[in-house]
Amino acid sequence: MNGRRWGDRRNSPLSQLQPNHWLTEYTTDLIDLLHVLTLLTDTHPGQDELLGDITAGKLISVTDLTTIGLLPVPEHVRKSAGKPATATEVPADPDTLFG
Repeated sequence: MNGRRWGDRRNSPLSQLQPNHWLTEYTTDLIDLLHVLTLLTDTHPGQDELLGDITAGKLISVTDLTTIGLLPVPEHVRKSAGKPATATEVPADPDTLFG
């Protein structure tokens, strides 16, 4: 990292855009986020258990994907993928989304 510590923005033009203190708007945004998270957990109480089940599951390794033939991705497939569609290029009919 060019001799700089992680998070050291002193030599970055981005440091000119960053406030040097906690803004009032941040508190409002944080409270709004906490309210949304609380509503989500109240509305869908089983989600934490589902997430726990998912994260406790077996991870799929590169070796696994190679063994079943998904990796490496052939060059012609990578080239045919092309640039992702923008929102205006996505068809309105979901049945035609993938051609």
